[in-house]
Amino acid sequence: MSEDEAKRRGTSGLALQAALLLAVTGEEPSIDGLKAWLKREVDADPLNAMFRFAAGAAWLFYQAERGCNPRVETYADALAYISTSVSVGYHEIHPRTKAGQVIASVVHMMGPSLAAGALGRKPEPAPTEPVDSSAIVLRLDAVLSELRALREAADRSRGAPR
Repeated sequence: MSEDEAKRRGTSGLALQAALLLAVTGEEPSIDGLKAWLKREVDADPLNAMFRFAAGAAWLFYQAERGCNPRVETYADALAYISTSVSVGYHEIHPRTKAGQVIASVVHMMGPSLAAGALGRKPEPAPTEPVDSSAIVLRLDAVLSELRALREAADRSRGAPR
């Protein structure tokens, strides 16, 4: 494929492939559908979500760049590029097509946060048992009694009526 043909390879074919890929998830083929799927996946299993995101992005990148980019001859080449884009953002491959540039941009924007979430800890759930606050209430009552005693002493020293 000539360089002119590579430059003309637009995002319409990529959009169709992305819609087909998204349709497999059961979501509507739209940005909102993609966001809903990704949020659900991240909530369920962040590490699996990152792997699935990278695998899908690599497939789309391969479809966009194959035949146009001499450094992307196999899916493995695309996966190597995308996996580094998810983390450090460095590889010897650079997108040559507009579709490849769009995919790379999305991966560069979302990948690092997916990777961080995949390797981070989930917060501990809040305790469901009620907390015994009787000790706190007793302490606050003692503080209130002290404040009242101090006010009464100040009022007496100024000669103010009670």
